[in-house]
Amino acid sequence: MKRIIISLASVLILLFSLNINAFATSIPDFKKAIIATENGYYITETITEEVIISRATNTKTGQKKFEFYNSNDEILWSATLRGTFTYTGSRATCTASSITYEIFDDSWKITSATASKSGNTATGDVTAKRYALGIPVKTIERTITLTCSSSGVLS
Repeated sequence: MKRIIISLASVLILLFSLNINAFATSIPDFKKAIIATENGYYITETITEEVIISRATNTKTGQKKFEFYNSNDEILWSATLRGTFTYTGSRATCTASSITYEIFDDSWKITSATASKSGNTATGDVTAKRYALGIPVKTIERTITLTCSSSGVLS
């Protein structure tokens, strides 16, 4: 009986001392905006947060997604900037950034997509071009930023 209690206590101590991210989950906590552009095109901008329960640090991962639409409400392409941040209550730092994209209309191509980080901001630069008969006829350049406040609020 004494061995069982000692074994159970050892397991509990081990579980509580680990930094377990098994409770990580994506919660649809998001903010959405619509940005009008020229010629009937528009962009939706959505910020989504991923909540990770961790006892070791205040870490937050989120993403800002740009979706580019035509005047017929058809999505043409999208770009998603993902950032990971740590925050302390007095400052925040971006620890990682990446960018991905999807094409939904074959006449569009992403010609450049780069991500960077500085201070409390993740930045993505995207250039998309529409081609007609192999010739670029429209270019869209966008800078996407995702910022974390010292209290862990993404914007």
